[in-house]
Amino acid sequence: MADKISFGVYELDPDARELRKRGVLIRLQDQAFRILATLIERPGEIVTRDELQNQIWGKDTFVDFDQSLNKAVNRIREALNDDANTPRYVETVPRRGYRFIAPVQSHEKHDAPAAAISDNANGAIAQVTSTPEPQPLQPPTTIGNDIANSSKIRWRIAFLTIALALIAFLILATWLGLFSPQPRILKSTQLTNDGMDLCSCQVLVTDGSRIYFSENNPDTNHERISAIPVTGGEPTAISVPTLKGSLGIQDISPDHDRLLVWAGLSPMEGSLWSVPLAASTPRPLGDVHVSVGFNGIRWSPDGQRVVYADGSALYLAQGDGSEPTKLLTSKGIVSSPVWSPDGRSVRFLATKSATSGVSTLLEIPAGGGVSREVIPGWQSNSSVCFGNWTPDAKYFLFLTDCSGRTNIWAIRESRSWMDLGKRDPVLLTSGPMRYVAFAFSSDSKKIFIQGFQLRGDVERYDRKSVQFVPLRPALSADCCVYSKDGQWMAYVTFPGQSLWRSKPDGSERQELTWPPMNAQNPNWSPDGKEIAFSALLPGKTLKTFIIAAQGGQARELTHSACSELDANWSPDGAQMIFASPPFYPGVSCPDGLQTLDLKTNKISTVPGSEGLWSPRWSPDGKSIVALNTTMHALMINEIGSSNWHELVTSSETFGFPQWSGNGSLVYYFDLIHDAMYSVRVKDHTIEKVADISGIPTTGAWGNWNAVTPDGSPLILRDVSLNEIYALDLDAP
Repeated sequence: MADKISFGVYELDPDARELRKRGVLIRLQDQAFRILATLIERPGEIVTRDELQNQIWGKDTFVDFDQSLNKAVNRIREALNDDANTPRYVETVPRRGYRFIAPVQSHEKHDAPAAAISDNANGAIAQVTSTPEPQPLQPPTTIGNDIANSSKIRWRIAFLTIALALIAFLILATWLGLFSPQPRILKSTQLTNDGMDLCSCQVLVTDGSRIYFSENNPDTNHERISAIPVTGGEPTAISVPTLKGSLGIQDISPDHDRLLVWAGLSPMEGSLWSVPLAASTPRPLGDVHVSVGFNGIRWSPDGQRVVYADGSALYLAQGDGSEPTKLLTSKGIVSSPVWSPDGRSVRFLATKSATSGVSTLLEIPAGGGVSREVIPGWQSNSSVCFGNWTPDAKYFLFLTDCSGRTNIWAIRESRSWMDLGKRDPVLLTSGPMRYVAFAFSSDSKKIFIQGFQLRGDVERYDRKSVQFVPLRPALSADCCVYSKDGQWMAYVTFPGQSLWRSKPDGSERQELTWPPMNAQNPNWSPDGKEIAFSALLPGKTLKTFIIAAQGGQARELTHSACSELDANWSPDGAQMIFASPPFYPGVSCPDGLQTLDLKTNKISTVPGSEGLWSPRWSPDGKSIVALNTTMHALMINEIGSSNWHELVTSSETFGFPQWSGNGSLVYYFDLIHDAMYSVRVKDHTIEKVADISGIPTTGAWGNWNAVTPDGSPLILRDVSLNEIYALDLDAP
C-alpha cells in the first residue's frame, strides 16, 4: 500500500489515483496523473522525456509523444496553478525532461489496529487480553463524592471545548468554501454537424428558441448570419441583402426582435447595424463609430443603452447609438463589455498596458466611478478572454486562454452565509476543446457554446495538377520557412505554437521552444545558424526573440516596451528590420519600420516608412517591401531613400508578402478573394499564382500561407472540428 504524499496544499494518493487540494478532489487525466506521480517519486531529480515515454506510453505505442507529453505537463501545471516560467512544483529542464522541485512529505496509511497475540503452551495462537485484578469495595466517602463530581465537571468542560472547536471548524471550513456545493457540467450535446466554418471572432446569442451565430459563406467568402434550433439541427441562413461584406453578431435585443451586427468588407473597416429579425430594413447604430480598436458592444438589460469598447476606452450611448459618452479610459486595451443582469454595472476585460497580452476582468458602475478587479489575487496563469452572467445572476462564467486550449470557469455571484469566504473561480472544463463564445438558456441550465478542436494539414500547390496536395510527411503547422540553402525548415506547430526545426523531409526534428511561450513568424539568418521569431509570454507584449538553430536559450532582440513583429535579417546578416503591428491602438511606439544594428544595438527608423509594417528585405539587400496599415497597398523603396512608391494597390486587403528567391517577384495574398498573386518588381505585372477560394484554411493568427524556395504556394488546410454544443450546467 503506497503512502499518501503531500506538498504545499496538495495531497496525492497513488493507490486511489486522486489529487486533492485542501481535501477537494481535483480532476486530472490518467496520463497526467501518472507523470505527476513519477516526478513526485523522485523529488529533486531530473526525469528524462525518454524515461517518461517508456514508463507512461511504452516503447511500442505510436503517438505524437512530444505533443502528448507537453499537453499532459500543461494539465499538471493547470491543476497545481503552476507557472512554467516561475515554477513552484514542476520545473522544465530544456531538452532533457522535468523535475519536481517542491518539498514532499509521505504519510503512512494505517490499517485498523490488530489485537495483541502470543503463543500458548501448546504452540497455538491465543489472543492476549488484560483483566484487572478485583479490588475490595470501599464504602463511599464525602471526599470520593467530591472527586466524582470534579471528574464530571472536567468531562463536561472537555465535551463543551470539543463541541465549540467542532463548530469553529465547520464555520471556518464553510467560510473557505470546502462544503459549498460547486457548479459543474453534467453533459455535452453537439448541436451542429455540418462542418461549416464558424466565425471565431464574434459571439453567440439566443432568443430562447433559436441560436444565432456567424459562419463563413462559401459562395462569397464572407461571414453570414445563420441560426439553428436550441435542440440542434441544420443551420438556416438569415438574409440581410442591404448589408455588404462580412456580418458578425454582437448582441440580441432584450425583447429578442433585433440583432446588433457588425458589417464590413475588411477586418479593419466596418459599421454597426440594428437588424430586425422580422423582414424590415436594418438601421445604422447612430453615432457609434467602428475603428480598428473596436472590441465589442452590448445592449443594456432594458435596451435603453449600449456599452462598447474602442481601443483603450469604454463608452456608453443611448440604445439607438446616439449621445455617446466616455465611461472609462484604461492604460491598456479594453474589450468584451457585458452588463450585469440588473443593469447597475459593467464588466469588461483590460490589459495592464497597451502592450500587454494578458487581460484582467474588471467591473465599473454603469453610472461611472472607479473600476475594480473582479477576482483580485487570482492566478490562473492565463488571460481572461470572454465572460457573462447567467440569466439568474447566480454565477459569472468566463473563458481563459482563448489562443490555446480554453477552459470555462465560474464565479459564484449569489452570496449566502455559506459563501462568505474567498471567491475563487471553479474550473468547469479541462480538455482539448477550444471554446470561443457562449450564451445561456433563459433558465440558466444550458450553455450554448462554440467549440473547436484545432487541426490543420500543410499542403503544397502542385502546378501540374493545379491543386493543393498534402506535404509529406504530414504536418499540422503554420509559418513554415526554409533556410537560404533549402536544407532546413522552421515551423510553428498548430495549435501548440511551439517552434520546431527539421529537414524538409521531416527528419532531424527538434523542438526549440515550449509553452507558455507562443511562437510565431520564424525567419532564418542568412548563414542558417539562427532563427528569429515573434513570441508572446504571459503578461508580456509581442516581442522578437533569436535562438540557435541547434537549440538553446532564446534571447530577446530589444528590451523596449513596444510590440514587435515580422523581424527578418538583412542579406549580409548585419541588421534586422521589424515594426510594431497596428493591432494595439494607443501604443506610444515609433510609427514605421525600425532597423537594429546587431553589432552596436543601435535602433534607427527607416526614412519615410511612417504608417508601414510587415517589412521584408530583398534578397540582394537593395530594397524593402512593406504593407501599409490599412493593408490595401504593398509599398517598396530602395535602401537609403525616403521615397516609397506603390508596388500594388487595391481596395482589397493584402497579407503575407514574400520575395522570390531571385528577388524579381514579390508574392502576396488577397485576403478578400482568397488567392495568391505575384507582382514583378521591374514592371509591376501582376499574375495569379493559386486560387485558394473554396478551400478552408486556418492558422494561429489567421489563414496562413507562404511559398517554398521553388515558388510553390503553401497553405494550412483547416480540418478542425468546429461546431456548436449545448452544455448542461448544474449551478446550485
